[in-house]
Amino acid sequence: HIVVDYEGLVKYGLRHYIDYANERLAGLNLTEVEDLKQKAFLQAIPITLQAVIDFSHRFANLAEGMAELEADEARRGELMQIARNCHKVPEYKPDTFWEALQAVWFIHLCLQIESNGHSMSLGRMDQYLHPFYRADVERGALDYKKAMELIECLYVKLFTINKVRSWGHSRFVSGYPTYQNIIVSGQSALGVDATNELSYVMIEALGEIRLSEPNFYVRYHEGIPIDFMKLAIKIVGYGFGMPAIVNDKVVVLSLVNRGVSLE
Repeated sequence: HIVVDYEGLVKYGLRHYIDYANERLAGLNLTEVEDLKQKAFLQAIPITLQAVIDFSHRFANLAEGMAELEADEARRGELMQIARNCHKVPEYKPDTFWEALQAVWFIHLCLQIESNGHSMSLGRMDQYLHPFYRADVERGALDYKKAMELIECLYVKLFTINKVRSWGHSRFVSGYPTYQNIIVSGQSALGVDATNELSYVMIEALGEIRLSEPNFYVRYHEGIPIDFMKLAIKIVGYGFGMPAIVNDKVVVLSLVNRGVSLE
């Protein structure tokens, strides 16, 4: 039901939005009714986003404490990297694929905590995270296997999210689904195939993890790479119900006909 602006998150970080809200607040003319209406909302933004930043810093401090007690050098290195990531994101814009993934997870988690929601979705992750993936690969800081490990960790974390539901709902919907949707492939607004290396990483990770969350979709269109489509069909054959395959030719047109912009 909701996909927030993760693309903006990984481009700017939360501090950018705090500064923007404070600038807007300082420029309000409180003798104007419309400006007066904005005041409470603009005051709430820095409070809310600072709470999310404080939340991430608690994890950073925890990871540092765990690292001090860790005897295994490799694991200690991982914990220290986790701490650095959590001190940085989502407050500031990420520079690496791991940081970007961590920023997205924190925002998604906070939304779930705040709303006890379902259908809080992650959207086209292969699109807004691909620049980080490509940059890390090109500088030798990331390979396909490591990217898969990080994505699989995200899928496991998504699976741990539950929702307090009524007994009536729980009786007829098995597995406590939360409908956290991810979608890959599809087209750009210009009709060009949008499948990229991260699309392959994400769908292959899905085939290894095989959990009921996240809900996973592939956007099919006539220009989709055949090998990618064969991989999707192979994973469907594993029998755990994913990925679902939706047809751009039908769905995009139906949304445009209802007034949604092509972009």
